[in-house]
Amino acid sequence: MTQAQDPLLAPVAAAVISLDSHVLLVRRRHTEGTLEWQLPAGKLRSTECPRQAAVREARQETGVLACAVKVLGERVHPDTGCLITYVACNYVSGEPYAAAPDEVTSAQWIPHDQIPRYIPAGLWLPVVRHLRTTAATVDGAVDMQLLTADVGLAREMAATVLSAERAAALQERLRGYITALADPSQEYGEGLHGQYQEVVLDTVRYAVRVVEDPAMEGADPTATLTRLAGLVTTLGTYVTLGSPR
Repeated sequence: MTQAQDPLLAPVAAAVISLDSHVLLVRRRHTEGTLEWQLPAGKLRSTECPRQAAVREARQETGVLACAVKVLGERVHPDTGCLITYVACNYVSGEPYAAAPDEVTSAQWIPHDQIPRYIPAGLWLPVVRHLRTTAATVDGAVDMQLLTADVGLAREMAATVLSAERAAALQERLRGYITALADPSQEYGEGLHGQYQEVVLDTVRYAVRVVEDPAMEGADPTATLTRLAGLVTTLGTYVTLGSPR
């Protein structure tokens, strides 16, 4: 992806491809600002829409074939000045490699919880939300059996000495459940009345704030796991109550 000073002259599409709680990243041969690792991305051709460009760039840079699903949004990137449209894509086939060696030196599946090691500034928030949701769902639906197992594991881990890596990975999965459960929980709450509606909607809003604002979680991994597990359990109950019988 070539740096541009005027985003209107060179719109860019970035492919957000997630598989088994990993996201596809490439290492640029030429660093752009502070960026070394990025999502597969490149300029739109005159005949392309962002979805088409994202799929093409992913294939050209990494050898991975993907299918565009939806546009997550667009922004002017603070480091490159490029107008970037982020496109969520489903993985289809292919093992990643540096398919365009003049542009990238590596293409890898990176675990979601390891993204800060590769992109210290973090990914754009709508992209983060999307990754959390995909990590917590199967074919668009929350895997409630896996959710229950992870909540149980979180409660067990909260009572033991945690490694930072294991705690971070489980916390990320729990955040993903909260993100995936927030909308259906809100729909359930909006169908209630009086104080019941208020309690449910307040809980949903609080859960979303906890996920989006790390400062609300605190530095204690035990307390964070316990809090996240409790919120996941509560939202899961709301979704179950709101599901057609």
